[in-house]
Amino acid sequence: MKIEVSVEGVILDAQSNQQMLVLKPKTKGDGKFLPIWIGNAEAVSIKTALSQNSTIHGRPLTHDLLKNMLAYFQVPLQKVVIYKLVQGTFFAYLYFSKDGSEWQVDSRPSDAISMAVRVNIPIFVEEDVYNKKQVRYNEKTDPIEIPKGSS
Repeated sequence: MKIEVSVEGVILDAQSNQQMLVLKPKTKGDGKFLPIWIGNAEAVSIKTALSQNSTIHGRPLTHDLLKNMLAYFQVPLQKVVIYKLVQGTFFAYLYFSKDGSEWQVDSRPSDAISMAVRVNIPIFVEEDVYNKKQVRYNEKTDPIEIPKGSS
């Protein structure tokens, strides 16, 4: 079973000093989220897409280039699925369709999510992956804030 998630933001994890992508289930309000640590470049790309600013200094980012190419060649991106976790590394697929055919392409979750935010498609996490790594967040006692699209 797949859990649909939303991107709540990208924050700097004070303990690791790395960027952390925060995914929350769309249907569960149980105070849990899925943290995925990502690189700085990917964090900038996702934050840029969340802010609905498609360029930095007037130039498109790599994910914007891919989005534009998919639009030009009329290959719709349908969904993203984070499907596997191996030794702390997440794996994702991008699902495409064209002319009645659907296919999947392997991707890093950060790249897949950066694309998903740009084209406004659903993001899913396999339930067993979510259950292995989800974290409970208590806004009354935990000192982090998860503002959408900020660091």
